[in-house]
Amino acid sequence: MALSNPTIRDSLFKLFEAGSTFDLDDSRTIWTKLFKKFILLASLFTPQYWVIDAIDECNKCNEFFTMLRGERPNFPLRLFLTSRHMHDIPRILRSLESSASVECVEILKEASLDDIKLYIESHIDTLPIDNIDEREELATQILHKFGACFLWVRLVIDGLKHVYSSENIMKVLERIPEGMIPLYERTVNAMAENTLEKHIAKAVLM
Repeated sequence: MALSNPTIRDSLFKLFEAGSTFDLDDSRTIWTKLFKKFILLASLFTPQYWVIDAIDECNKCNEFFTMLRGERPNFPLRLFLTSRHMHDIPRILRSLESSASVECVEILKEASLDDIKLYIESHIDTLPIDNIDEREELATQILHKFGACFLWVRLVIDGLKHVYSSENIMKVLERIPEGMIPLYERTVNAMAENTLEKHIAKAVLM
């Protein structure tokens, strides 16, 4: 927003000149000092679009929606949020209906599995597995374990490209945890060690 709107840019510059600092762990203070007092008060005449991806990966998504609820920005604001299936999402979205128009579109897992399967099949030949049956079995395992998330599948395949034997590929695959947060915790620790999954750690964190 600062790049395209001089008003926002000037407001941020004033904060900088005043020597304002932010505790990155204190989201409420950031919301109040930066958004409520500056950004949301800016007089803009064109709609602003915020794209917030992977709400399900946010540990404080309830807090975010609580802060957002009831806000009346001085400009047309459109939010596009994405999330994997969470039981709390319908309830959270309902809490916004009193102050915003909310539309929820659910994309079923099955709708994307065919595309993810095609992606796996198109890249499986780049792995060091010569046996056709073994390649098909590996593709099936990847789809079964990680197929719900395209990014997850891509990172796994990118990491496996740097493992140089079929035996090590299977070992690495078995040891990759399901879920993004466990992966991040695990790969941060693995970065300092010479483990079989070192390249997966780099692929995820870079």
